[in-house]
Amino acid sequence: QHSVEGEGGWQRVDPGEAMEAIASNTTTLVGAVQEGALVQAVAVEPRVVTPNGDGVNDEMGFHFQVVKVGDGSPVEVLIHDVQGRRVRRLVEQRPASTGLYGMEWDGRDEQGAVVPPGVYLARVRVDTDTKGARIGRAEVLRTIAVAY
Repeated sequence: QHSVEGEGGWQRVDPGEAMEAIASNTTTLVGAVQEGALVQAVAVEPRVVTPNGDGVNDEMGFHFQVVKVGDGSPVEVLIHDVQGRRVRRLVEQRPASTGLYGMEWDGRDEQGAVVPPGVYLARVRVDTDTKGARIGRAEVLRTIAVAY
């Protein structure tokens, strides 16, 4: 029996390989996923990016770990301005999403233009849906800045 709430429904487990790409001939059961537990250890360095071409803080690095996601769900870092508009999407997709990630942002929007100085919101996100057994979306928010 499985429930995030403590009491509740059942989760079906089918025999066979969990992922066809990995032939392990084993069954692994993972406990209940806690809210936000899929994305961990998020670090942003530096917290202020200065995309002026001087070689100092021209890029911002997002480093984090995704756990308990066996499918190939895309892992994203979404950069939004303070009005909520998305200015950039960084994405990486692997056969199995679990692992360590490092993504770089150069202070530019989707068209390649340097964004205006100011405060931005970075959303580190994984949205998982494994063969109909939807675990859900996990995301971590960080406030970042652009200056030059």
